[in-house]
Amino acid sequence: MFDSIISSIKGFGNFTEEDISLFTSKLQVINLAKNNFLLEEGQVCQSLYFLYEGSVRIYMIDNESDEHTHELLTANDWIIDYESFTSQKPSGYFIQAFHESKILELNVYSLHELIKASASFFRLGKVLGHEFPDYPYKNSLLSPRERYASLLASKPMVIQTFPMKYIASYLGMRPETLSRIRSGIRI
Repeated sequence: MFDSIISSIKGFGNFTEEDISLFTSKLQVINLAKNNFLLEEGQVCQSLYFLYEGSVRIYMIDNESDEHTHELLTANDWIIDYESFTSQKPSGYFIQAFHESKILELNVYSLHELIKASASFFRLGKVLGHEFPDYPYKNSLLSPRERYASLLASKPMVIQTFPMKYIASYLGMRPETLSRIRSGIRI
Protein backbone atom coordinates (compact mmCIF):
# COMPACT_ATOMS: atom_id res chain seq x y z
CA MET A 1 0.00 0.00 0.00
CA PHE A 2 2.80 2.44 0.75
CA ASP A 3 4.79 1.84 -2.47
CA SER A 4 3.31 4.80 -4.36
CA ILE A 5 3.83 7.33 -1.56
CA ILE A 6 7.36 6.03 -0.97
CA SER A 7 8.13 6.48 -4.67
CA SER A 8 6.72 9.99 -4.47
CA ILE A 9 8.79 11.11 -1.48
CA LYS A 10 11.93 9.55 -2.95
CA GLY A 11 11.47 12.07 -5.75
CA PHE A 12 12.16 14.82 -3.19
CA GLY A 13 15.51 13.44 -2.04
CA ASN A 14 17.41 10.47 -0.69
CA PHE A 15 15.81 8.82 2.31
CA THR A 16 17.35 5.92 4.20
CA GLU A 17 15.39 2.73 4.86
CA GLU A 18 15.09 3.90 8.50
CA ASP A 19 13.66 7.22 7.30
CA ILE A 20 11.13 5.40 5.12
CA SER A 21 10.16 3.06 7.95
CA LEU A 22 9.70 5.99 10.34
CA PHE A 23 7.69 7.88 7.72
CA THR A 24 5.31 5.00 6.99
CA SER A 25 4.80 4.40 10.73
CA LYS A 26 3.34 7.92 11.00
CA LEU A 27 0.83 7.51 8.16
CA GLN A 28 -2.87 7.01 8.85
CA VAL A 29 -5.21 5.46 6.29
CA ILE A 30 -8.49 7.26 5.62
CA ASN A 31 -11.28 5.60 3.67
CA LEU A 32 -13.39 8.44 2.33
CA ALA A 33 -16.79 7.59 0.87
CA LYS A 34 -17.97 9.27 -2.32
CA ASN A 35 -19.14 12.86 -1.66
CA ASN A 36 -17.72 12.92 1.89
CA PHE A 37 -15.41 15.76 2.86
CA LEU A 38 -11.77 15.57 3.85
CA LEU A 39 -11.88 19.29 4.70
CA GLU A 40 -14.68 21.84 4.72
CA GLU A 41 -14.57 25.59 4.45
CA GLY A 42 -13.87 27.09 7.88
CA GLN A 43 -11.88 24.09 9.16
CA VAL A 44 -8.11 24.26 9.61
CA CYS A 45 -6.04 21.93 7.41
CA GLN A 46 -4.07 19.88 9.95
CA SER A 47 -2.57 17.33 7.59
CA LEU A 48 -0.77 16.59 4.38
CA TYR A 49 -2.58 13.93 2.35
CA PHE A 50 -1.63 11.53 -0.42
CA LEU A 51 -4.36 10.14 -2.66
CA TYR A 52 -3.66 6.42 -2.88
CA GLU A 53 -6.76 5.60 -4.90
CA GLY A 54 -9.91 7.37 -5.95
CA SER A 55 -10.45 11.00 -6.89
CA VAL A 56 -10.87 14.29 -5.06
CA ARG A 57 -12.12 17.72 -6.00
CA ILE A 58 -11.03 20.93 -4.27
CA TYR A 59 -13.40 23.83 -4.72
CA MET A 60 -14.68 27.05 -3.20
CA ILE A 61 -18.09 28.68 -3.16
CA ASP A 62 -18.31 32.38 -3.99
CA ASN A 63 -20.70 34.99 -2.60
CA GLU A 64 -23.28 34.12 -5.27
CA SER A 65 -23.18 30.45 -4.16
CA ASP A 66 -21.40 29.38 -7.36
CA GLU A 67 -18.81 26.59 -7.07
CA HIS A 68 -15.34 27.14 -8.53
CA THR A 69 -13.13 24.08 -8.96
CA HIS A 70 -9.60 24.78 -7.80
CA GLU A 71 -8.05 21.35 -8.27
CA LEU A 72 -8.99 17.90 -9.60
CA LEU A 73 -6.88 15.11 -8.19
CA THR A 74 -6.47 11.42 -8.97
CA ALA A 75 -4.35 8.57 -7.59
CA ASN A 76 -0.79 9.47 -6.56
CA ASP A 77 -1.52 13.18 -6.17
CA TRP A 78 -0.77 15.11 -2.98
CA ILE A 79 -3.66 16.94 -1.31
CA ILE A 80 -3.27 20.01 0.87
CA ASP A 81 -4.73 23.43 1.50
CA TYR A 82 -1.31 25.04 1.63
CA GLU A 83 -2.39 28.38 3.06
CA SER A 84 -4.49 26.86 5.83
CA PHE A 85 -1.85 24.23 6.66
CA THR A 86 1.04 26.67 6.94
CA SER A 87 -0.88 29.46 8.69
CA GLN A 88 -3.15 27.16 10.73
CA LYS A 89 -6.05 29.44 9.79
CA PRO A 90 -9.48 28.34 8.54
CA SER A 91 -9.66 27.08 4.98
CA GLY A 92 -11.64 28.74 2.23
CA TYR A 93 -11.93 25.43 0.36
CA PHE A 94 -13.88 22.22 0.40
CA ILE A 95 -11.94 19.00 -0.27
CA GLN A 96 -14.44 16.34 -1.28
CA ALA A 97 -14.18 12.76 -2.54
CA PHE A 98 -15.57 12.49 -6.04
CA HIS A 99 -15.25 8.69 -5.94
CA GLU A 100 -14.69 6.41 -2.98
CA SER A 101 -11.09 7.15 -2.05
CA LYS A 102 -8.27 5.76 0.03
CA ILE A 103 -6.07 8.52 1.41
CA LEU A 104 -2.83 8.43 3.38
CA GLU A 105 -2.59 11.15 6.02
CA LEU A 106 0.44 12.69 7.70
CA ASN A 107 -0.72 15.17 10.32
CA VAL A 108 1.23 18.28 11.21
CA TYR A 109 2.31 16.84 14.58
CA SER A 110 3.71 13.69 12.96
CA LEU A 111 5.50 15.83 10.36
CA HIS A 112 7.16 17.80 13.19
CA GLU A 113 8.18 14.54 14.87
CA LEU A 114 9.72 13.32 11.61
CA ILE A 115 11.68 16.54 11.19
CA LYS A 116 12.97 16.27 14.78
CA ALA A 117 14.01 12.67 14.17
CA SER A 118 15.84 13.28 10.88
CA ALA A 119 16.85 16.38 8.97
CA SER A 120 16.03 14.42 5.80
CA PHE A 121 12.38 15.19 6.37
CA PHE A 122 12.94 18.89 5.72
CA ARG A 123 12.86 17.70 2.09
CA LEU A 124 9.16 17.02 2.48
CA GLY A 125 8.84 20.78 2.49
CA LYS A 126 9.09 20.48 -1.30
CA VAL A 127 5.62 18.93 -1.20
CA LEU A 128 4.50 22.04 0.63
CA GLY A 129 6.53 24.37 -1.57
CA HIS A 130 3.57 25.32 -3.73
CA GLU A 131 -0.09 24.94 -3.01
CA PHE A 132 -0.47 23.45 -6.47
CA PRO A 133 2.11 23.53 -9.23
CA ASP A 134 1.74 26.08 -12.01
CA TYR A 135 0.55 23.79 -14.76
CA PRO A 136 0.37 25.23 -18.27
CA TYR A 137 -3.37 24.52 -18.40
CA LYS A 138 -3.90 26.96 -15.52
CA ASN A 139 -2.34 29.81 -17.54
CA SER A 140 -5.14 32.23 -18.40
CA LEU A 141 -3.02 33.66 -21.26
CA LEU A 142 -3.55 30.43 -23.19
CA SER A 143 -6.63 29.99 -25.31
CA PRO A 144 -9.32 27.62 -23.96
CA ARG A 145 -8.30 25.06 -26.61
CA GLU A 146 -4.63 25.30 -25.54
CA ARG A 147 -5.55 24.90 -21.86
CA TYR A 148 -7.63 21.82 -22.60
CA ALA A 149 -4.92 20.29 -24.83
CA SER A 150 -2.33 20.91 -22.10
CA LEU A 151 -4.51 19.25 -19.46
CA LEU A 152 -5.19 16.33 -21.80
CA ALA A 153 -1.45 15.87 -22.38
CA SER A 154 -0.33 16.24 -18.75
CA LYS A 155 -3.19 14.78 -16.71
CA PRO A 156 -5.36 12.55 -18.92
CA MET A 157 -6.83 10.78 -15.87
CA VAL A 158 -8.56 14.03 -14.91
CA ILE A 159 -10.32 14.06 -18.29
CA GLN A 160 -11.36 10.41 -17.86
CA THR A 161 -12.50 10.81 -14.23
CA PHE A 162 -14.41 14.06 -13.81
CA PRO A 163 -17.50 15.46 -15.57
CA MET A 164 -17.24 18.34 -18.01
CA LYS A 165 -18.73 20.92 -15.64
CA TYR A 166 -15.87 20.40 -13.15
CA ILE A 167 -13.21 20.30 -15.85
CA ALA A 168 -14.57 23.49 -17.40
CA SER A 169 -14.55 25.26 -14.03
CA TYR A 170 -11.02 23.99 -13.37
CA LEU A 171 -9.84 25.37 -16.71
CA GLY A 172 -11.65 28.68 -16.22
CA MET A 173 -14.17 28.31 -19.02
CA ARG A 174 -17.86 27.69 -19.52
CA PRO A 175 -19.07 24.09 -20.05
CA GLU A 176 -20.39 25.07 -23.50
CA THR A 177 -16.91 26.22 -24.53
CA LEU A 178 -15.37 22.97 -23.30
CA SER A 179 -18.02 20.98 -25.17
CA ARG A 180 -17.14 22.75 -28.45
CA ILE A 181 -13.43 22.16 -27.85
CA ARG A 182 -13.94 18.49 -27.03
CA SER A 183 -16.00 17.92 -30.15
CA GLY A 184 -13.00 19.05 -32.19
CA ILE A 185 -10.40 16.93 -30.33
CA ARG A 186 -10.41 13.15 -30.29
CA ILE A 187 -9.79 11.64 -26.86
